[in-house]
Amino acid sequence: SSEDGLYSAGEGWAIDDVEVKAGLFDVRFFDDMEAGIGTWTRSTFPAVGDYWKIAGNVPTEQVCTANSTKVWKVSNDVTGGLVTRLDDLLLSPPVAVGQADQVFLFFDVYRNLSLNVCFYYGVQIRTKNIGAPSWSAWADPTGLLYFGSEREWLQQTVTLAGAGNGDSLQFR
Repeated sequence: SSEDGLYSAGEGWAIDDVEVKAGLFDVRFFDDMEAGIGTWTRSTFPAVGDYWKIAGNVPTEQVCTANSTKVWKVSNDVTGGLVTRLDDLLLSPPVAVGQADQVFLFFDVYRNLSLNVCFYYGVQIRTKNIGAPSWSAWADPTGLLYFGSEREWLQQTVTLAGAGNGDSLQFR
């Protein structure tokens, strides 16, 4: 991870170290992206090209000789920039939460965007109980639209309200 800073070359937005906890301490899911795409799913609507991909030492990170961390990045490989009007979804694998009272999503976010440029994103979840024929409809657990600008790093924490109603959940 590039937790110690970003440098000015390049442009983009990346996600790293995704974690789901039941309560504050019971880790139910963790992915540091080091094993590649795994069981994550990428989807783009409308079909303008899918830019979510696992990459290491992307231009938005500070490159260190010992840094071999991989992240999900959403930038064009040719231009290095973000694609305007892109509705690009990254779907998690199912996570067993066992109807926990509280469920939280944590992930590291790295942004390195051009001056006066913002990137907007939201989080949605769906749940499923054991024996149920299908997943619930997608729902926004917070009603918040997250955004970022210029060079910043943070650990995003999202309370997944309603996720405790299911045995499993997925988020995007």
